[in-house]
Amino acid sequence: MKRKSLLLVMFALLLPLSLLGQGCFIVGPGTGPDGAVTGDVRLSWILDVEGSCDAADTVEVTIRNGAGQVESRTTFDCEKFSSTLTGLPEGSYTTDVVGLDPTGAVVYQGSASFNIIAGTVTDVTVDLDPS
Repeated sequence: MKRKSLLLVMFALLLPLSLLGQGCFIVGPGTGPDGAVTGDVRLSWILDVEGSCDAADTVEVTIRNGAGQVESRTTFDCEKFSSTLTGLPEGSYTTDVVGLDPTGAVVYQGSASFNIIAGTVTDVTVDLDPS
């Protein structure tokens, strides 16, 4: 009987302690190097000429913030047709996308404006026209 009472007392004491270790974890939006809250952009490009990258080997994507400063400049294989750029601080942006031939000459170009909202992915499509 003493053993059963001792077990009940121990259970009654340990149960609240075990519940203290339980809980949920809230994961918020990412933060940039300066502590700014960030979001992502999923950028797609469409060629006006039958959707082919025949003339362009690569595309160069430049993203500028509302002050006109370059936040990102990246080159991709043209036939990838999309990419996700992560960690942009919340705010307004413009993107310039140019298709480059093997010599580096611009053969397609297009631009778009978009807003980054913290903790979200913004979809942006840029139509590339022959230059």
